Order: sequence, then C-alpha cells, then structure tokens
Amino acid sequence: MQARGDYMAYIKKTISFFYRNIEIRAVVISLALALTAGLALLLSAAAYSDRVQGGIADKVIRFHILANSDSDKDQALKLMVRDKVLSELSGVMTGAESAGEAREQLAVHIPAIEGWASDVLTGQGSDYPVKAYLIQSYFPTRIYGDAAFPAGMYEALRLEIGEGAGHNWWCMMFPPLCFVDAAIGYEEKEDKEEDQEILKSHLTAEGYDLVTMSGGNEKVGIRFKIVEIWQGIKNLFR
Repeated sequence: MQARGDYMAYIKKTISFFYRNIEIRAVVISLALALTAGLALLLSAAAYSDRVQGGIADKVIRFHILANSDSDKDQALKLMVRDKVLSELSGVMTGAESAGEAREQLAVHIPAIEGWASDVLTGQGSDYPVKAYLIQSYFPTRIYGDAAFPAGMYEALRLEIGEGAGHNWWCMMFPPLCFVDAAIGYEEKEDKEEDQEILKSHLTAEGYDLVTMSGGNEKVGIRFKIVEIWQGIKNLFR
C-alpha cells in the first residue's frame, strides 16, 4: 500500500509540475501535435501509394524471363527464347482488351509457352528445363522507354530457364508494349507516341500521369517518389 501511495504521490507531483510550468506544457503539446500531424501525413501518403500503385497494377501484366546463369551463352539463349515467345504470343494476345482477358489467354497458353521456349533451347543444343507461370511478384521501379512503372506488387508471366539464376529481362506484356518489330528492338522504340497512346487507353488518368510523368510539374515527380518509397518499405516486411 505504501508503494502504491508513493507512486500516486509522484504522479500528482509530476502533473502539478507541468501545470505550473507553461513552457514545458507548450513543448509537450507541440510535440504531440507534431506527432499526430506526422502520423496523419504518413497514413495519407501510404493510402495514396497503395491506391495509385494498385490501380496501375490492376491494369497490367508484366513479362519476366530469367536466364539459367549470367554466362554469355545463357544470356544469349534467354534473348532467343524471348524473341520466340513474344513472336508467338503477339498473335494470341491481339484480341485481349483488358488485363483479365490477357490473363485468361496466357493461362491457357502456358504449356505452349513452355513448348516454344524448349524448342528454341533444343535447337541450340541445350537441355535446360523451362517453367512458365503467372505470379504476383514485387518489382522495383522499372523504366520502359519514356514510361516509369513504380515499385510494387504486379502480376507477371514468369519464364524460368534452367536454374533461373541469371540476369532477367522484362517488359509489359499487357498493355502490349512488348510486341514490337524485332528489327527495331524491344528496349528502344522509334514510335514512342504509340506506347503512350496504348498506356492512356488502359490506365486511369491518374495512373497514366504518374507512369509517364505527365503534367510538366514537380508534383508528379514527388507523388511518384511517395509511391516508390512506401511500396519499397512494404516489401521489406513481406
């Protein structure tokens, strides 16, 4: 009982001290308000990041190829497999008008995709196994031409060659930014306006502005950074 009485006396003394000292009261209140404002700002930024990144991710499907290793031979095989698969899928995917339709078509063609890749490898004297599947995966921020896709979880068609331990290659399977004339190249396109029109037709206005940095002001860049940072933080705890 004595200990409890001493504790209560200490609490009363502390409260009395704060009431008598206006400056300390002001500092404590200011800190509390600052923490509250900071927490509200953090929650707002997190909600914005999840909403915008999620809105973009819902509209796209990525294509992700992992080579067996980083040897020159394995990296060259990866690019040959890429070209074959994209060439075959370009005819399959032309009718897809949404990510959902693209997903259905890709799921149906998983065995064919593995077969196309295996044919290329066999033709090059390689017996690496091939595995294709649709997956939800975290991607860091990636740039495709003039478009930058913020970090976050995205659905992807993943194609693993052999051990899948080598450098990867990626593009946007849907909207169909991959399907470009091989003579031009997949990483660099001459007609970049075409890509922008494709993106504009599938993404929300907000998502399109963020991905293409439209608007010509710093606010879009700041918003992109907010999305990128928060999605990166979330990935640390997955």
